[in-house]
Amino acid sequence: MKAQDKLIEIFYNHLKKNSHNNNIDEFTHNVVADYLFYLMNVGHIPAKACDILEADLNEEVIELYNKIQSSPAKNIILKNKQTPQARPRRIN
Repeated sequence: MKAQDKLIEIFYNHLKKNSHNNNIDEFTHNVVADYLFYLMNVGHIPAKACDILEADLNEEVIELYNKIQSSPAKNIILKNKQTPQARPRRIN
């Protein structure tokens, strides 16, 4: 699974939970924190790069959130969005 796909998956999972009560700051923080946790489990992120990455992710999540919220088909997007499932890997 590509890293970008994982960000989208985490984004939609949080959006479906709707636990943020339309608080964009809380929503963004939760999505970015989960995604950074995922990235750190996959590999090492240098401290200097982590701050820059976090800022970029905040902007991207806010942009995605605003696109979904302003979409006239918001409820359809959320209802029909199937989060991609990781395929099991074969271990040889």
